[in-house]
Amino acid sequence: MKFLVDSCLSKYVVDELRKSNYDTIWTAEENNDPGDEVILERAYKENRILVTADKDFGELVFVFQSKHKAIIRLVNIRAIEHGKKILEVITKYKKELNSNPLICTSQIDFGILC
Repeated sequence: MKFLVDSCLSKYVVDELRKSNYDTIWTAEENNDPGDEVILERAYKENRILVTADKDFGELVFVFQSKHKAIIRLVNIRAIEHGKKILEVITKYKKELNSNPLICTSQIDFGILC
């Protein structure tokens, strides 16, 4: 699995993914923020799972029908827990991630939206 982590998330998620040997790009390490549409398109073209806290990606997918790979949205989770939570989601939804869902997870629960 390959991941594209949005700049709105902490380095904890990036470090945990890389420590677990996942190919991970963090947009915060790049020179500029190209915007949500470009990030979503890049994830799609590079076959990467997008990890974000930004709800705007859901609008791009549901309202504008943008092509997408799986999207994992971390909501109301303390930055220090981002890494642990992303690994929980990957473990729980490993099979489903191939069908390009939008997974929304919070401190207490998570589920597939599409």
